[in-house]
Amino acid sequence: MTKKRYTTLGLGAFIVLLSAPQVFAQSDAASLRAAERATAREAVQAERIEERAQRQEERRDANANDRAENRIANFCERVSEHGSKITQRMTDRSEKIAERIQSIEQKRNQQQTNKEAAIAQKREGVDTRRAEHFAQLADQAQTDERKEVVATYKSAVEVAVAEKRKAIDNRLATFWSDVEVLIGNEGGNYAADHDTLVAAVNEAVDEAVASCATADNSAESAKALRETLKSLQSNQASSREKGAFKSDMKDLQQTLKNDLEQVTEEYRTTIEDVRPGAEAGS
Repeated sequence: MTKKRYTTLGLGAFIVLLSAPQVFAQSDAASLRAAERATAREAVQAERIEERAQRQEERRDANANDRAENRIANFCERVSEHGSKITQRMTDRSEKIAERIQSIEQKRNQQQTNKEAAIAQKREGVDTRRAEHFAQLADQAQTDERKEVVATYKSAVEVAVAEKRKAIDNRLATFWSDVEVLIGNEGGNYAADHDTLVAAVNEAVDEAVASCATADNSAESAKALRETLKSLQSNQASSREKGAFKSDMKDLQQTLKNDLEQVTEEYRTTIEDVRPGAEAGS
């Protein structure tokens, strides 16, 4: 009995061993089919992702085109309004510049008035002190010869003072005249630049309006107007050197300073030449 059980067990194990390759083959086939299904799902998902990305890109392109078309359409509808706003801004700026020029002119006039008043007051004091000095010299003169020397010296000094003041007045008159011309030119240049710029902007706007009448040229007309306006602004900015007015004004002031120093030096030389040995002052 025991021997038979062992035989039966041995036969079952043998049958299992014989059926194992078939079981393994069935398992491999199932794994292969599962892998194929997974690969197919991945391919479908990748295709869907690609299609979704393509649709999103197409929508972005369509939206961008719509926005571009809307901008162009809005530009063509409002190009005249844009031109009017630009012209108005330029006019406002021109008015501010005109006010600044007027303010500079008023300041110049006030400076001239103050300077002339200060010079007149200073000369009055100098005249008083010089008269007192010559009166003192005359009192100190004990002889007719000495009195004649003082009188001659006084006359020479009076002539020198008059010549000095005339030279100073002439140079100041030239300075104030040059300043007035400089201010006038500055205002005239700005006015001329403004008129030229406004005319150019109006011409550019008219060209854009005419170009917008052709739908195919709408984008080109918008681009052309922007480039034209940018070029006009750049040309206006470079048409006059920045700070030129202040530089020219400093040149005039330096010239005046040099002239007055020359007049003063010539006066001192004259006084030294006519001085009889007694200092009279000026």
